[in-house]
Parts: sequence; structure tokens; C-alpha cells
Amino acid sequence: MIKINVPALGNIDYISLFLGRACRKIYMEGWAVDVVSKTIASKVLVEIGNIRKEAEYGLPRYDVSYYYNCFEYNNSGFRCELDVSSLKDDEYELFIKIVNSKRDGYYEMKINVVIDNSSFLVNLSYFINLLKFKYYSIFRFAKGFFKKPLFIFSLLKNFVLFLINKLLHKNLILINLEEHIGDIVACEPVSRLLKESFEKTPIIWVTSYRYKELVAFNPNINSVICVTCLFEWILIKKFILTFLKDIKIFDLHVHGKECTAFRVKLDNPNLYRITIENYYSYGSLLEVFMMAAGLKPIDLCPIFYFSPKIKQIVRVNKEYIVVHTSSNEICRHWTRENWIRTFDFLIDKGFFVIEIGLESKFDYERDGYINLCGKHSLQQLAYLIKKSFLFIGIDSAFAHIANALNVPGIILLGYYRAFRKYIPYSGKYKKGENAIIIQYDEYLKNLPFETVRNAIEKIIGREK
Repeated sequence: MIKINVPALGNIDYISLFLGRACRKIYMEGWAVDVVSKTIASKVLVEIGNIRKEAEYGLPRYDVSYYYNCFEYNNSGFRCELDVSSLKDDEYELFIKIVNSKRDGYYEMKINVVIDNSSFLVNLSYFINLLKFKYYSIFRFAKGFFKKPLFIFSLLKNFVLFLINKLLHKNLILINLEEHIGDIVACEPVSRLLKESFEKTPIIWVTSYRYKELVAFNPNINSVICVTCLFEWILIKKFILTFLKDIKIFDLHVHGKECTAFRVKLDNPNLYRITIENYYSYGSLLEVFMMAAGLKPIDLCPIFYFSPKIKQIVRVNKEYIVVHTSSNEICRHWTRENWIRTFDFLIDKGFFVIEIGLESKFDYERDGYINLCGKHSLQQLAYLIKKSFLFIGIDSAFAHIANALNVPGIILLGYYRAFRKYIPYSGKYKKGENAIIIQYDEYLKNLPFETVRNAIEKIIGREK
């Protein structure tokens, strides 16, 4: 195997030295690709001194594939732990050898590493790293409690609530979907189906405090119990399975989903082996989550239920179009320039443009444009969508709300994580009866404005 004289494409994102008296190790994480073939490498080798080890390679690195605009780089991550106990204190060259996809050559990266147990800073670093790894769970939970200060209070309160409900009712149906907004909206049909099947059994929906208003007015739900995070649900679920009988649980979360506060993963195995890495390969969100809960998947359009006190939050003298432009994942974003061209096009067509979301990514001002980002409740924004002429947006919660409200939509989809093509929606949006779903065969940032403009003109011509 020969060295390829082309600069390697990869990086060591994290490296840590454990240089104690009884244990001397180097741990690293990074990514590497076959830059010539524009695909992942066949393997990654790590060498220092006379020590050589093959790294664990093929870990998901969706950020790399998005940055380099190359879907094939998705699984380019690596990690490696080297035992360097046999090496003397000295400065060494550490080589990362990236074996190409044909296995007949390799690219090379190199960094210098100092192994020196006598250094105060090295020993301090070792002590800190030892504490971090030995007492990782303690640090992790301390950080989680800092993020969720009401965790213990909420957990104890919910234990009491479940005990009270069990005393009041012989049987209970429990639906859990703690997050996110779009997931909860998409799974509304589950409540209808369970109500039909268990007509006389009370149904409780467990969700986040932030999203209570999404299920609070659902007539198929008898009560809502709120949790601070997914880890709280994990503990509640164990409590119910251990101590309470005749409570039937339908946990809609996919196996392996991680609590963002406590970094604990949900154990919810299913017959289909659906995980967080492959779920869109099994259908829409509704179908996937039903299979995760042990239910037979169906294709039904969700329904959004409003508070009887809901009122319109804007007053405009002509038809308006609601747009949602941003997501918590950058790979779902369209470019700023194309969104601005879309705003101008819609306003020139005689519409008001109302942007919603957590925050606007644009410094845009023009008569006919209203920025409601970061304002109003989910109920109010849903009602705004209900009264709109059209919804235009990326794959996000508000697209699911538009589908549930039977509002015409234009939805922009591109590559997402490990999925080249996917459909999150059920009902009319899935069938394309009330929406144009643009499934672009690249990352969404590459979608031409003209494709969206043509879709807008098609719907305007159809609706007017």
C-alpha cells in the first residue's frame, strides 16, 4: 500500500492524553474521507512510535457531508484509544493514515504529541480527565439538574399523579410523546384510534411542559401530564412498569432517542428495529412512531385542536402567506438570498408575507412583510396558519400544523442526515393533494429559486 501524494481531507476534532503512573493512553475523535474518490475511506489507522491501531471508523458525521456538500461523507467519523504505556517520555509524531476506498493507498495526517509525566500541567490534565471519565455520570447528572432545576419536583409530583389516577381508574391508557412540536402534531391520529379501541378507558398524554397546548384541547385525551425532559419520562415508565398494573403504555418515541439534558438514551425496542438513525426509511412520522409503540401503522391526516378562546393575532386588508424559514438543524435550511427573493416575489404578487419561527435569520424590511418570529403562542401561530392563503416552509413543526389544518402548502425538502429522500407527513400532504412537496436531490441550500417560484405560481393559479 503506497502513500498518496495528495493532501488528506480530515481532522482530529478532539484529543486527550491520560498520562498517569498506572495508565498512559491517548484518546481522539475526528473524521476522514477519501478525497480523490469523494467517498468515505475503507479504514483509518493511527500510529505513534512503534504502536499501531485501527480506529473505529464509520461514525455518523452529517456536519461534514453538509459542509462539503457531499452526501457520501455521512459516515466519515472515527475514534481511537491508544495504550502508550510502552513509550518513554518524549515528543512523538502521531500519524493518521486514511486508507482509500480501493485499499491500495493511503493519505496521511500528522501531529506532534508530547508524552511527559513529569509536567505539572500534564499531571493536572490527567487528574481532570480521570475525574471526568471515572465520574462521568455524576458530572452528566449535575449538568442535567442545572438545566432542569424543577426535575425532582416534577418527577415526585408525577409519581403522585399516576398513583391518584390508578386509584381512580382500574385501567388507563398512556401515550407518551415528549417532543417535538411536529412529532406531537403528526401523531394526533393515535389518540383517535386508541379512543375508538378503548372507548371507556381514560387516556393520558405525557408531553413536555412547553408543548402542553398542543394536546390540551384534544377531545380524545382525558388528561395531560407534563414532564421536564425525556429522562423524567424514562424514570416514570420504569416506575409504572414496576409498581403499577393495568396501565397500557404506548411510547411513541423511537428506540435510542437521547435526553438532551441528562444524555440518557431511551430503551424502547420494537419489532421493526427502528432507531434514530434509520426511522425515515419506514415511512412518515406517524407511521414510524406507531410502529415504535407496537401499533399497526396507518396513513391518516392529523387534526389540530384549538382553544375555544383563540383569536386572530393580525389584521391585514388582503390575503397573506405564512412562511417558516429556519430549523434547529442547518442541513434543512434554504439560503437567505433565495428566501428574500421569495418574499419579494410574493409581495409583488399582492400578498402579505408573515414570517414565523423562533427567530428571523434575515434583516428584511418592506411594506407587506410582517415578522412574528419569537412572538405568540403555538395556538395563536396555528390559528394564523389556519387563516392564511398558503404556507411555505422547510421541514419543520409548522409544516405539520399546516397539514393538520388542511392549509395548502409548499414544503422544501433536501438531503437530511442519512436520508436522501423522505416524507415526514401523512394524509393529504403525503399524497400531494393539498401541497407541493419539493424533494430536491441535493442539500436544500442548493435548491434553485425558480423551482419554488414555479410551485408558488402553480398554487396561486389553482386557488384563485
